[in-house]
Amino acid sequence: MTDLTDALDRILAWIQEHKPEYVSRFLPGLSLEELKTKLKPFPYHLPQELYTLYQWHNGISNDNWECGIFINHVFLDIDYALDQAMEGYINDPFQIDDRVEEDLPTYVFPFCGFEGEHFVVEGTDFESDSSPVYFMDQLGKIHLAFTSLTTMMLALAECYETGLYEISEEGLIEIVDEEAFGAVRLAYNPGTVPRIYDEGC
Repeated sequence: MTDLTDALDRILAWIQEHKPEYVSRFLPGLSLEELKTKLKPFPYHLPQELYTLYQWHNGISNDNWECGIFINHVFLDIDYALDQAMEGYINDPFQIDDRVEEDLPTYVFPFCGFEGEHFVVEGTDFESDSSPVYFMDQLGKIHLAFTSLTTMMLALAECYETGLYEISEEGLIEIVDEEAFGAVRLAYNPGTVPRIYDEGC
């Protein structure tokens, strides 16, 4: 998973340079054994990429919801993510029934979110290295946004490094050119939805 961790480190290096106070908000990564223990209640296999992500860092501390780094979404710690997957609306029976009817992934797991929106990976009956990443809107509808966690983070790293993110007057990390951001996303993730948001991402 070298490409994934390299991309994550590139994102973190940009944050260190431009918004250094955010770096201390990243929780330490977990060991593979810790992750397997914590995720034991989840009824499906999750991709190795997700384990790599949480071995890198275990999300952002829960009191820092303004710290959106994956697009504008907060990196969820594993306990909160698991709670949302098991107890929240993300996998409630109505959402699952809708996804089955639309031939979409049945059971999903969130790793970042903001105000009812999430990016999720698929839970499967078998072990796998990677999973497509889906955007889940506030109504629970999901759309294919990235072909994998690796291609997601490679695209985001390029967007950070090429000036498509900047610090706003309010001190938040924000996308400054949605159309250009969307073009980079699609270059790394062909075949995904043309836009995640109406703005052009």
